[in-house]
Amino acid sequence: MVPSPRLRLLRGFCSGPSRIVQAARRPPLFRLEDAIVKHLAAPPTLSLTIPDASDRIFALVGPSSSSGPGKALQLVLLSHILGQSRPQVAAATAAASDGAEPRMHGHLHPFVDDSRSLPSRIQHASFVRQHAGGSDFSNFTARYGALRGEDQTTLFEALMEVMGFHVGRIARANIVEDPLVDEQAEEGEQIPAAGESSQAKPHVLPSGIATPETRRAARAAKDRIEEYAKLFALDRPGPGAGHGVRLLDQPLVSLSNGQTRRARILSSLVKLHGRREIISGEEEQIRDKSASPSSPSSQSSLLLVLSEPYSGLDPPSRKRLTAVLGDLHRSGTRVVVLLRRQDEMPDIITDVIDVDSQGHLWLGSKQEWEKRRALAEGEGQHEETGIMAIERNHGEGKGTGRGEGLIELRDVSIQYGDKVVLDNISLALRPGSRMILQGDNGSGKTTLLSLLMGIHPMTFSLDPSKFRLFGRTRTSAENASKLLARKIGYFGPDLLAAFPRKGLESGGLRVVDAIGCGLEGTYARATWRPDQLEAIRALADRFKSTISFRMGPATMAADDRDEMLRRPFIDLTSGSQAVVLFMRAIIQRPRLLILDEPFQGMDSTQIDAVRHFLQDHQEEGGAEANWRKNLAVVLVSHFEHEWPSGFGEYMFLDQGRAIRRIGLSP
Repeated sequence: MVPSPRLRLLRGFCSGPSRIVQAARRPPLFRLEDAIVKHLAAPPTLSLTIPDASDRIFALVGPSSSSGPGKALQLVLLSHILGQSRPQVAAATAAASDGAEPRMHGHLHPFVDDSRSLPSRIQHASFVRQHAGGSDFSNFTARYGALRGEDQTTLFEALMEVMGFHVGRIARANIVEDPLVDEQAEEGEQIPAAGESSQAKPHVLPSGIATPETRRAARAAKDRIEEYAKLFALDRPGPGAGHGVRLLDQPLVSLSNGQTRRARILSSLVKLHGRREIISGEEEQIRDKSASPSSPSSQSSLLLVLSEPYSGLDPPSRKRLTAVLGDLHRSGTRVVVLLRRQDEMPDIITDVIDVDSQGHLWLGSKQEWEKRRALAEGEGQHEETGIMAIERNHGEGKGTGRGEGLIELRDVSIQYGDKVVLDNISLALRPGSRMILQGDNGSGKTTLLSLLMGIHPMTFSLDPSKFRLFGRTRTSAENASKLLARKIGYFGPDLLAAFPRKGLESGGLRVVDAIGCGLEGTYARATWRPDQLEAIRALADRFKSTISFRMGPATMAADDRDEMLRRPFIDLTSGSQAVVLFMRAIIQRPRLLILDEPFQGMDSTQIDAVRHFLQDHQEEGGAEANWRKNLAVVLVSHFEHEWPSGFGEYMFLDQGRAIRRIGLSP
């Protein structure tokens, strides 16, 4: 059988002699024996083995809540798998060796001979949004306008830096010679940075001169990156730049959410390749010094642990990623995947470690796990969902909106150079509209959302017959940016990434500030009027059961509302930060709410709370009920199980064109 192109490519990780060794002869990747694992509910000890086998891929499924003993247990297990900590062993096991007192567990990773080399054998690629403190708000709308110099670093330049080479703008910023400059000049590819003339040359210090060996290595790294880019369709042109510039050569800030996710996965593979090269070189040196045959342990695998890699990816990208991970695992770089409870189980998974909210652990085959989940969910008892539910709702007049259009587009096209990003898009959002927007990553969704929010520069120049915001042109005084911020609520991963994170001692925001700043569309502390503070408290009461704070490696639920509001925003877990910023988007009771992949990072409890808010308003009374009834909502989500009920309008974009729609006629 001829190997797939992906497998041929990924076998580059296993350079040198053949590494195909019978699984039974390989020491396991990870092993616990009678371990006393913190937060484990039952049994009192745990024995767990993850074999080094090409036909076994494990998934660790987390609990439905991001707080409590289950989440704490998941984090402890992850810490053990990554080699960051070790548990104790039971007293009975210790007594069999050197005493009755509990002692630390021995080496957890038998596939590595020397625990000191563990960091070079294991890599953790986390796609859970964790944000460091000390950051100010960054302009997440920069992709729609002019980029500052510091925002122009391209994906390729960033990946080359991961491989240890400073090229392009990064080389100029560090005042070192670009090892690819000669190659680019020969190929006629050298493009000056924005604001520079074609005659500009970087200033080079003697210590920054690239040697011939460095140039050869940099060219090899460049070739490797370009090969991997093909796996994730990052070698193709995308929106945000003209003249067919491929995504690999576009500024990082200009990439859409889905494109950024693919880029981060690509970065992980690039890092892994660098480690494989180092490891292969070390092993070759060992074999050169020894005449004895290679043992299985000397032909070491790598372990790649990925946390939530599928969140935010469209179906084609998820399928592509699954195939790449399967080939990667079979090539000798073993894969363990951490999933949220609501995530789809990838086809390549064979074994599941399931942690529930109370800290109980279940281990078994994927087939057994899927049977258990089907029984727990009552398979076949669900209401109609997905496109069929939207079609039914539309036919019944649910989620279709009434009255004059809030936002109207008629045959609107957006083009960057020769790249058409939106092609003759028409739609109308009315009070009460509930719209699902779908499309593969890079299909034009981000650009369409920027039009709906009035933040795209072209909204100022579009003909009034083609584009209206709240019945007026974008240049109308009633649509000044500050006023629009009060009419339109927004939450998406780009806002979550850009939101300021500082400790209180550095002027950072409390939770009450993070919610309340949505009243004015700002990102700073303010003094709230009594009625505003009461509105913040009422909203916090609704969602407080879903909020938790980081407590070292564990988490703590927010039981007291006022204490929760006083805490620093930076102390929240990733999913809780997302819920708080959702509250920020609705605190001012906007007329239009835009949610771009809002559920990334949320646990199933948090998702259910947000979905319930969007789909159920009958229990409310007075002004609250009237506002929620007339609120227009646009939701972007690649996962049908996340869609709230009651949505009656739909659009699917493909390369900037609306190839399927339900309702939305202007």
